Amino acid sequence: MIGQYTHFSPPTPAAPNLDISDNPKTIRAMLRNLDYLSEESIEPLLKKHLDCHYFNELSMDGDWQRNLLQFLDNNEKYRSTRGETEWQSFVETCKNQEAIYTAQQFHNQLNQPAGK
Repeated sequence: MIGQYTHFSPPTPAAPNLDISDNPKTIRAMLRNLDYLSEESIEPLLKKHLDCHYFNELSMDGDWQRNLLQFLDNNEKYRSTRGETEWQSFVETCKNQEAIYTAQQFHNQLNQPAGK
C-alpha cells in the first residue's frame, strides 16, 4: 500500500510521509511526472492528498481547461508543441474528467452548421 508512506523507502526526517493515492492511475501519473515533481517543494506536498489529478496537472501548468480549449482551437498545433509527458497527462486528464467524451468529437460538434 502506498497511501500513507513514501513508496521507495521507509519514512525518515529527510523523507516524510506523503499522502499518495494507492491506485494504478496515480502511480503511472506520478512516475510519468517525476521530473516536474522534483521541482516541487516538499512542505506543500505534506498538506495535500496526492492523486492522479495532482500529478497530471504538474506538467499541464495546473489548468487542464485552458489546455483543452487550446487543443480544441488547433489540435495539431497543440499536440506538436507538447512533449510525450505533457501529452499523456493531458489525455489522462481528459479521460478522467468524464464531462467530455472525446475532445475531437466535441470539437466537431462545435463546428457543425446550425440546424444539423
